[in-house]
Amino acid sequence: MAQTQVYTVETVPNVKVESNNYVSNPDGILLPETASQIDSQLRALESSTTAQIAVVAINSIGDQDIFNFAQELFTKWGIGQKSNDNGLLILLVLDKRTVRFHTGKGLEGILPDIICKRIEEQDMVPLFKEGKNDEAMTAGVDHVVKVLTDPIYAEEILAKELRNYSGWVSFFPMTLGFGLLTLLVIFLVNKNKFTDSKKPLSTPYGEMRMSRMGWLTEFGIVPVAILLVFQFSPMINPILECLAALYGYFIFTLIVKRVRMRGVVKRLIEKEKYKKVFDFFEEYRAGWLVYGILFPIPLLPHYFMYRNRMVFYRNHPRACEKCGTPARKLDEQTEDKYLSKEKAFEEGLKSADYDVWLCDACGTYFELVYQNRFSKFSPCPKCKTKAWYQKSNRTIDSPTESSSGKGERTFECKFCNHSLSTTYTIARLSSSSSSSSSGGSSGGSFGDGSSGGGGASSSW
Repeated sequence: MAQTQVYTVETVPNVKVESNNYVSNPDGILLPETASQIDSQLRALESSTTAQIAVVAINSIGDQDIFNFAQELFTKWGIGQKSNDNGLLILLVLDKRTVRFHTGKGLEGILPDIICKRIEEQDMVPLFKEGKNDEAMTAGVDHVVKVLTDPIYAEEILAKELRNYSGWVSFFPMTLGFGLLTLLVIFLVNKNKFTDSKKPLSTPYGEMRMSRMGWLTEFGIVPVAILLVFQFSPMINPILECLAALYGYFIFTLIVKRVRMRGVVKRLIEKEKYKKVFDFFEEYRAGWLVYGILFPIPLLPHYFMYRNRMVFYRNHPRACEKCGTPARKLDEQTEDKYLSKEKAFEEGLKSADYDVWLCDACGTYFELVYQNRFSKFSPCPKCKTKAWYQKSNRTIDSPTESSSGKGERTFECKFCNHSLSTTYTIARLSSSSSSSSSGGSSGGSFGDGSSGGGGASSSW
C-alpha cells in the first residue's frame, strides 16, 4: 500500500498557475466531475465579483498546524485581488478530519468568522462525517457563492447567526479565560499599588490605594460576574448588549475612582490645602480627558466640570501665612512686580505660571507655582530657570551598514544663554533583505491578495 503523501506549502499544486483552475485535488479526494463543476462555478464568481476562491483537498499535512498551513499557503499563492484582498481559501485535510475557511482581509466583512463557522458546521461537517466529500465541498462552495453574490442574503444570514445564542455559549468561556489571564498579569505588574505591599506605594494619597480584596473585586469578581450573567441569559442582540455591558463596566470603575478621589479632596480641604487639591486634580486631568473622549456620555460633561473645579480651588480664598488675615490674589499685570526676573521669564515662556497672593493687612505676599507639564522646557543646570531646551540635533557622521555614526545634540537656556553640546552614537544601518517576498510575488495568476488570519476551522 502506497504511503500517504504529506504536503508542505511548497508541494501543494497551484492549479491556478498550471491550468487556470481553482480546485487543487492532487489525491483525488474529490471526483473529477466535482472538481470541474466547482472550477466553473468559481471562475464565474471571479468574473462577476472579482473575488477569488481556491479549494484545496489533500490527504495530509503531517504534524503541521492547519491554521498556520492555511495562512502560509494563502500568502504564497496570493489569493484575491491585491487592491481589496478579496480571497478565500477552503482547505480540506482528510487525515485531520478538518476543513478550514481562511479569508482575505477584504472578505472579513461579508464572510466573518461566525458565518464561515456556520457554513462549515451546518452544510459541510454532517456530510463529511458520512464520507460524502463531494457533496460536502459542493454544499460549502454553493453557500459561499450565494453569500458573495447576494448582499441581502448575506445580511439576513449574519443577523440570524448573531441571534443564535449557541454561538455565544462558546464565546464567553473563551473570553472568561482570557480575562482571568489578563487579570493575573495586571495583578502581578501592579501589586505594589496595594496598601499591604512591602514595595513603595505608587501614590502618596492613601484614599487612592486599594486593598487586594478591593482590587480583585473591582477588576476580577465584577467582570467575571458580568460574563456569567451573559453566559446564562438569553440575548436579543448579543453584540449591542455586550458593548453596553462593557461600556457600563468601565463607567462603573471610573465612578469608583472618582469616589476615591473625592475622599482625597475632602481631606485636603479640611486642612485648607487648596494648592494641593489643584495639584491632585492636575495629576489626573489628562486621564479624565481621555475618558471623556472614549465615553462622551456621561464623562465629557464631567471633564468640563472637573476643569471648573480646578479653577475654583486655584482661586479659592487663602489666609496670609504670617498673620492669618485673608489674602487676595493679584491680577497678571500687578503680580509681575513681585516676581523675580527668572519667574517672570518662565511665565513668558509658559513653562510655568505663578499666582501671587498679597495680604493687605501686613504686606506679606506669597507665590504659588503651577508647572506646565507639557512644556518643552526644563530647569537650566546653571541658573535653574525653567528655560532649558534642546536647540538642535544634527548628524556629524552618517551611519553605514559597516559602521555606526555620530550625532550631536545642543541644549541652551533661553534666559541665561548657557549652552551644552553632547554627542551620541547612531546605530549601524541594517542590511536590507532582497530575499523577502510578499504573498503575491509567487502567486502565479492569483491576484496577490493577503489574509489577516480570519476564518474558521471545523472538525468531525
